[in-house]
Amino acid sequence: MLSTYFLCLLVGLSAASDYAWKSGTEYQYQVRGRTLASLHQVDNQYAGVVLKAQFIVRPKGDGVLYGRLQDTQYAQVHAKLPGGWKSQIPESQLAYRPVQMSNKPFEIIMKNGTVQELIVDKAIPNWEANIIKSVISQIQVDVQGENMIKSRYNQPAERDSNSYSAEFKTMEDTVTGKCETLYDIDELPEYILQSEPQLAPLPHLKADGEFIDVVKTRNYSNCDERIVYHYGLHEMDDWEPASAAMGDFFLKSSVSRVILSGNMKRHTIQSSVTTNKIVLKPTPNAHQKGLVVSQMNVTLYKVNAVSDQPQKVSQPQTIGNLVYRYNSPYASSNEAREGSRNKHRQRRSADQYEQQQHKRQYRARYDDSSSSSSSSSSSDSIESGNQWQQDKPTMTSPPETPLLPYTVGYKGQSIKNAQNINIVQAVQKLAKQIGQELQEPSQMQQEDTLANKQQTQYVEEDNGQTLCFTVRPLPVCRSGCQASKKIVKNVEVHCVQKSNVSQLWKNQIEKGASPDFSLKPVTKSIKIKVAQSCHA
Repeated sequence: MLSTYFLCLLVGLSAASDYAWKSGTEYQYQVRGRTLASLHQVDNQYAGVVLKAQFIVRPKGDGVLYGRLQDTQYAQVHAKLPGGWKSQIPESQLAYRPVQMSNKPFEIIMKNGTVQELIVDKAIPNWEANIIKSVISQIQVDVQGENMIKSRYNQPAERDSNSYSAEFKTMEDTVTGKCETLYDIDELPEYILQSEPQLAPLPHLKADGEFIDVVKTRNYSNCDERIVYHYGLHEMDDWEPASAAMGDFFLKSSVSRVILSGNMKRHTIQSSVTTNKIVLKPTPNAHQKGLVVSQMNVTLYKVNAVSDQPQKVSQPQTIGNLVYRYNSPYASSNEAREGSRNKHRQRRSADQYEQQQHKRQYRARYDDSSSSSSSSSSSDSIESGNQWQQDKPTMTSPPETPLLPYTVGYKGQSIKNAQNINIVQAVQKLAKQIGQELQEPSQMQQEDTLANKQQTQYVEEDNGQTLCFTVRPLPVCRSGCQASKKIVKNVEVHCVQKSNVSQLWKNQIEKGASPDFSLKPVTKSIKIKVAQSCHA
């Protein structure tokens, strides 16, 4: 009898440790994401990408979750959005293409609702691991204050009470960094769900509990890890690059809203939405600002009871916490690699941060030597001043710049690793063409090879009822130039019937955009005249 009692107690403790996850259950989430950029104070033109996928979670027990992303697709956006970045974009206007992900399972080690470690298959590339981290970041809900840091504002929930109200600060890792996070937890009135049912699509899972509204606000000025690429900001000594604010030149914020059903110790994650915003001036003296906004939405749509065991990770490789990792563009492989691990250690508290920030602002106003002072104090936000900065390149090793398309534009690696592009032949052809023009100096102003660009082209057939788009971009003349010489080429095309979507692609090309059809099936090959040289 006594042994039975202890067995039930151990099972109960094991179940309680999982918090949001019940063994023998499969949770299916819809993933919707978007990243858009705009000079929104000038025009409502936006450019960026949208993403959708399915996120499957199966708890193993003992704080271990098995996850998998499937049906991951993306589409490019280049359109006017009168309603701003939140505008609904009809699916019919988006040309979704599959993201070439492995769909391999991964393992998540949890503790009291927080992610302790992520384990992936050793064969997956680093860029895929970063996508996985961005999704897993949405299901980390530290309602019990596992990663709480000292702050005079902390009001955690009492563990033995039925209270649904709490407020405290933690040091929490997500794909954007490991930074101070303010938790604001309260009960969600049901009348709000009546007007916004998408917040909790499966309300019956509440059982005899309540709906809980968790709002997380990140402070990027107090971080253990802040991963960011910046250039040319070394003269701004009074501010840390990519902190929450750099005067009125740069503002960065991140807010998550998570809806739970149940209670503080046992609940289901119904939905989780994170919005990251960067508002900045194109130049320090500009009057109008631009906006880069990213939003990730993970919403539960199905819960199933399962009896079989989840698929395990075949070649397990731990990659540490959820913080983004840069690609290795010039390495022979770009596999996911281990980063920092979450562990308990002495951290700078929120109060210490506020005191340090006050001192820094004082120096910036009154101390002529603030340049050297702020550079030393900036290391307070990370353990060592420059450990997250890239090494200076040498003459034999180019910089691993994250934003250059020919550096990381081919599955996270340099163009040198692209299998379908012969760089030597392409450069030889371009050099030969430029050399031929140099032999006739009088024609150099008219024949401008460097005025060429690559762009997707289209051909109308069947009296405009069929549109055929080139699978690969073709050389065209830049705006203000005309083709002085054309050649006929056999070009592979993807053909579709005339529709709103195909008409949208056509309009984008006419405006200078270049939609990507490289993953579309080839319908046939046709002859097209292609510009070989251009003149003004």
